[in-house]
Amino acid sequence: MPKKTVKFLVLGCGRQAWLAFFPWIKANPNARLEAVADINEDQARRAAKEFGARKVFTDSEKAIKESDADAAIVVTPPWAHAEPVALAARRGMSVLCEKPMAVNSAECRRMIEECEKNNVLLRIGFSLRFDPGYEKVKTMIKTGDIGRVFQLRAEYDLWAPDLTKSPMREIIQVGGRLRLSHSPDMGAWRVNDARAGGGVFFDHGIHYVDLFRFFMDEDCDVLGGTAHKVVPTRSFEDHASCMLRFESGAAAHIQTSLSRWSARDEIEQGMINGSGGCIRFKFDPSWFLRGYPHLYHTHARVWKFGVPSLILGRWLPEHVPHGPAHVMFKRQIDDFVSRVNGSFEPHPVFGEIWGATGHDGLRAIEIAEQVVSFRIRR
Repeated sequence: MPKKTVKFLVLGCGRQAWLAFFPWIKANPNARLEAVADINEDQARRAAKEFGARKVFTDSEKAIKESDADAAIVVTPPWAHAEPVALAARRGMSVLCEKPMAVNSAECRRMIEECEKNNVLLRIGFSLRFDPGYEKVKTMIKTGDIGRVFQLRAEYDLWAPDLTKSPMREIIQVGGRLRLSHSPDMGAWRVNDARAGGGVFFDHGIHYVDLFRFFMDEDCDVLGGTAHKVVPTRSFEDHASCMLRFESGAAAHIQTSLSRWSARDEIEQGMINGSGGCIRFKFDPSWFLRGYPHLYHTHARVWKFGVPSLILGRWLPEHVPHGPAHVMFKRQIDDFVSRVNGSFEPHPVFGEIWGATGHDGLRAIEIAEQVVSFRIRR
């Protein structure tokens, strides 16, 4: 029996849609871009022309009501997630919503309630789950390759200038007028817009909250944390860290920063310690700067320190496949399409648990809310 073609409506035509969704819908033989929507009509029309959408809208509510789509992908900023997800659920559409799921846990619960009430699929765009390097880490943990995990650590460290002052303010204004990065402010809303819900931990730290829960197949609690505004003009935290405790007793430390001056190639990395060995991982985030098709060559690299390492005195690399077939965003779309059209096949090692559910998205936001509440006041 031929597989059903899933028709997509994409809400939001900014940079993330061009990187993470449009090319991979086009690449999937069982998917089609039915419609796009963006408050900027020119941007929506450019996306429609490039990727073959049949309809163009400038209003999300109208797009959901009038497009003949089976599924909606919500790629608007987080303050514009809850209402479109609820509307799409009432229309009977499956939903893939970018992270952060929403600006607070109350909105997340509303989104879950609407999707469950209308019996539609809800997935959250924690794309790192689909990176082949992190798939390798999950597999190593699941098969007991490093024994019982007792400690996890991740660091995401950048240095970003104050975007409200010269010359960055003028650069962003010019870039926005030219629609560089397919964005009116080149993505500066992530740190400068009070509607965003949170800063660097809220926006990116939750990737590792979710990833560590995915690795461990367990929930966790927040033991403590700190959140700073090193640059006072930012709307939310630009440096934050937390300590988590998993149900098994394993501890995790996550640090995120936009204010670490020494951050260069050590931007995104971490380590997982087990009773029988250690895993080290390092992710190449340059895809965000260089974009598609550089994504073909971007993935988490993984090393193991075990008994052979004790003899050789070095970390030993693990093989991680990469290339067009293994791009995390492609695999995220492929997984979602297979869930919608009924062709999903469980992973050979960790079964059906792969894409993040609405409850995973909610839990990440709940933990982020706790972490950023530990703000140091000056």
